[in-house]
Amino acid sequence: QVRDAMIEENSLDDLLESLAQGDDNATEEVFQRCEPLLRMVIRRQISSVLQARFDAEDILQSIWADLVVGFRAGSWQFNTSAELRAFLILAARNRLIDRARQANAQSRFQQ
Repeated sequence: QVRDAMIEENSLDDLLESLAQGDDNATEEVFQRCEPLLRMVIRRQISSVLQARFDAEDILQSIWADLVVGFRAGSWQFNTSAELRAFLILAARNRLIDRARQANAQSRFQQ
């Protein structure tokens, strides 16, 4: 498994240049490889209150819809796959924070 993880890491690193150039195939490949990680981050960090209001899959798709625009535009460059994953995790956490704020604001408004 360690060898497979290293191969995965290297092949993801190989995609970074194409991703920086806005390559749609690279964007799709990165999504397929990183989607399980993002889903895990969302599920671990989403509160039970938000789970009742939002599906983790909806949040994942929302995150990715925004990121695809930036990837296609070549807005971001990553030197390593670790940098890319850290960026994606931060994007997921930020989206969860935004959703929590929206949910809190709606709760206050409804009271």
